[in-house]
Parts: sequence; structure tokens; C-alpha cells
Amino acid sequence: MPYPYSSILPIWIHTCKQGVVGDCLQLTSDAEDNYIVQISSGHCDVTMKDKTQSLGARSLLFLGRNRQVTFTSPPDQECWYVLLGLHRVQSAPYLDLNRLCFSAPLVDSFFAQKGRFCVLEDRQFINMSLGEIRYEWENDLSERDAALRGTLENLFVRLARSFFSQHHVESSRYITHAKNNIHKDFQQPLTVESVAADIGISRSYLEALFKRYMRGSFVDYVHAVRCDHAAKLLSTTGFPIIDIAMDSGFNNRQHFARVFKEIYGITPSNYRKLNRRKP
Repeated sequence: MPYPYSSILPIWIHTCKQGVVGDCLQLTSDAEDNYIVQISSGHCDVTMKDKTQSLGARSLLFLGRNRQVTFTSPPDQECWYVLLGLHRVQSAPYLDLNRLCFSAPLVDSFFAQKGRFCVLEDRQFINMSLGEIRYEWENDLSERDAALRGTLENLFVRLARSFFSQHHVESSRYITHAKNNIHKDFQQPLTVESVAADIGISRSYLEALFKRYMRGSFVDYVHAVRCDHAAKLLSTTGFPIIDIAMDSGFNNRQHFARVFKEIYGITPSNYRKLNRRKP
């Protein structure tokens, strides 16, 4: 399970263009890529391995990492598309996807569940967000990066809305509710039973949801949130480590140190030495 918000996940645009599918168009993503394709006019088929789906005007394809798809269109009809490519970057400008997921739980749930090949209908005027991004990308206007960052955030929210309005995934609501409870009450004693009861589902069902969608257990997620809080205090304050452990929801320093090292790879004291910010 990727630990929530313990590090920046910076992404940015590397491609934004309009084109024609033609007889055949192949699109390949690597380990750092995501692609969004919207059909602006005409229609085509998209194939990944042995799965083929039809895309009409304003249909969308979200392609995750390490995937290859092929678009084909009828010979007697032009099929126009808009392609947006996003890539993980090492320097500014960037959008911190982790922080966006933290502030927008629906987006977080979308990235946890959609898989790496997702076809959507444009029910949220996603074409408008893509048009704004393309306009900013192709014109070197003042504050372009700020405008692109804001429009990208808007795009992800609209994608998430479209996904959940289309698929009606009830389990996403339970996961989002559980994660909100954890972030709100991580400093207090938390059990899977108490959170499940607050949501109105069984303990076993909530545990199964975390295993399926979060790639880890309920306890893993609680520990990650608590250690993220502790890491912030270690790098920004001079509080004793035992006080940081207690403030982060741990009962004792030994348990805190063991869990922190499992997540961050080093002890809390060494993390403080390496990351302490000077006043």
C-alpha cells in the first residue's frame, strides 16, 4: 500500500494535442505515464490485449502505467481525439497528486479503484477542462503554470465524478468514510470494529474493502497516517520523541519506533537528524 501523503507525488503535462486516429493509432504508457484520451468527433474502437470497446464522441479513456492500447476507426470516417499525457517529474512545475487526493477524497477513491484501463462517458463537461488545458499549453500566457495546475485539479475531480456517477460504486463511499474517520481521529484509540460500526457495515467487510482497494490492511492505513503526522513533528519541532509518539496515537515509544522504521526505513531519531528544518 502506498503510504498516504508521506511524500510528494509530483506529476505534470508532457503532451497535450489534437489528432486523427486514421487507420490505426497505438498508444503506450511507461512506468511514469498516465494518458487521458477524449474522442472529440466520429467514433473508433480501442483494444487492450483481448478487450475491445467502442468510443463515440465525448467518450474518454484513462490509461494508467505500463499499458498499450490500439485505436482503430472506420475507413470512411475521420475520428478526431484530444490526447493529454501526464508524467511524473523531478522538479517544478508540478501538481502534487498526493495532496490533491488528501483534500479531495473522491479523487483518492478514483485512483484507488479505476484500474489502469478505464472508459468513461463525459457526464461532467470534462471536454471543457481538456479544452482549457490545451489552450494554456499551446499559448505562453502569464501565470500559465498556475492556470494549468488549477485546471488539472478540476479535471481530476470531474473524472472522479463521472466514474462514480457511471459505476455507482457503493464500496467507495465506505472507504472514503473510513479514511475520513481515520484522519479525523488518528490521535485517539481506533479499532476496525468502531469505524465499521460508525459507517454501518461489518468489521469483516471493511477489512475486505481495505485489502481490495487500498492494497493493505486497516491497521496499515492507521499506522501510515499516524507516522505521517509524527514525521512532520520530527522535522519541524524539538518535541521529545515520546511526546511525538503519544501525540500521534501510539501507546509507547517502542511500538512507535518499530512501526515508524517499517514505514520510513529508518528510526525516528535518525529521521529527525536527516530532515530537521532549521528555524
